[in-house]
Formats: sequence, structure tokens, C-alpha cells
Amino acid sequence: MALGRAIFDDNLIEIDPRQTPREWLGTLVHEALHLAYPDMPEKEIARGEKKIADTLWKARVRRIHQ
Repeated sequence: MALGRAIFDDNLIEIDPRQTPREWLGTLVHEALHLAYPDMPEKEIARGEKKIADTLWKARVRRIHQ
């Protein structure tokens, strides 16, 4: 099951909303990296996701539900 997907033609990201806030943030970063660097290998995307998502989480970046 995919937790998210990047839609290149529309420059959009779809994310499964059932994830925890921390997982959701990681998925957002992961898919954004795919959009920004479409030729980057998955292993490098995953490594970048971890570093960026950890940094954002520590800076208290959170999704606000309305």
C-alpha cells in the first residue's frame, strides 16, 4: 500500500490521511523530493526524507487539522 504519491503532471502530492502526524510529515517530504528530483534513486530519496523530516519535526512543524 502506498502512503503517498507524487503526481508529476500537476505537481501535486496525495497522502493517506490515516498516518500519524510524524508519518504524514515524512510522506510529504518524501513525495516532495520525488517532484523536485525525479531521477534521484529511491535510496537517496529515503535518506533525504529522514534528515529533512527529522529536522522539521524537531523545529515543531506540524499539520494543523481544520
